Formats: sequence, structure tokens, C-alpha cells
Amino acid sequence: MQREQARLYRVALHLLGRSEDAEEALQDSFLRIHRGLSRFDPERSWQAWTYRIVVNVCRSKMARRRALSWLSLDAWREAGGQDPASSAPEPSARLEIDERRERLLLLIARLPPKERSALTLTSIEGLSAREAAEALNSSESTVRSQASRAREKLRRWLEELR
Repeated sequence: MQREQARLYRVALHLLGRSEDAEEALQDSFLRIHRGLSRFDPERSWQAWTYRIVVNVCRSKMARRRALSWLSLDAWREAGGQDPASSAPEPSARLEIDERRERLLLLIARLPPKERSALTLTSIEGLSAREAAEALNSSESTVRSQASRAREKLRRWLEELR
């Protein structure tokens, strides 16, 4: 589980938006993974199986919480997000990059949970549509569609902010 912790924590953090919630979800997920080991089919993908458990735990937490949490720049960095501002030549350029990233994270948090999940797994975690579909217990075309809708909404919302 130590090997999986960072990967699964990132997903939980992107879906839930707060490190405290992500840590709690990760603990719940590890319990479910441990309890379900006897039901794991070794013919299937371990990564997809563990992603599915984390996504389901996060969805349950989101349903109970009802209100969206807003991702912060600190949470993004804590989850291992790259900080392009660190190589920006000017302080004003760094500030602008930080502001853009924060706006984007706030917009991602506005997405419906299924679109946010598909976008997180494919665009942030780098899973293929097939891998994300398996993790989300969905079809590849549904995942591609949800991720595409999410990207389109983000594009539109960013345009509105300009």
C-alpha cells in the first residue's frame, strides 16, 4: 500500500479538494482494498481496481458532503502538481501563472463528479480511456465523452473569465 499511496492520494485530493478529506478517503479505501483482496481478480488490472475503490469512496464522501470543496493552490502542490512558476523569470510572471492555475483548479472543482473523475484520471493521472473506464466501472466512450465535456466546460469558463 505504501507503493500505491501517493497515486491514490492524488486522485482523492483532486476529487475531494481538501487534504483532510483525501486522507480520510484514502484510509477508507485501504480498508476496502484489504477487505476485498480475496475478491480481486488477478486477470484484471490492479491499478484500475484500486482506482475504482478510491473513486467510489470519494463519490460517497461527495454525496454526503453535498457542497463542493474548492481546490487550493497549496493542495495542488501538496499532491505533487508541477509548479511552473518556479522557473518563471519574473515575479510578475510567477504571480500570473499561480493565478491562472488557481482559477483552473477552482473551475475543475465546479465540474460534476463524473466529469471531474474522468478528467482527473485521464488528463491529470494520465490513464488511457480504457484504464479510466475500468477504474470508473464505465465504458471507454463514456469516459472519453465525460472528459471531453469537462475540457469543453473548462475552456468555455476560462473564456468567460477573460
